[in-house]
Amino acid sequence: MEADGPIPGPYSMVSFGLAVAGTFDGTLFEAADPTKDTFYAELKPISDTFDPEAHRALRCGAFISPP
Repeated sequence: MEADGPIPGPYSMVSFGLAVAGTFDGTLFEAADPTKDTFYAELKPISDTFDPEAHRALRCGAFISPP
């Protein structure tokens, strides 16, 4: 999760991702393919409060304009 400021709450959550680590049957852990079963999304900020430096840290490097 990434926020457009130093802490989530007062600032908007602008991206989040999920990945499957693998499966465990109680004895054996089997790692998942890291290029499969992943999810990543970027969202538009919902407030005028944001830190421009936080936007530059986004994975794609794109600046998302506040509302």
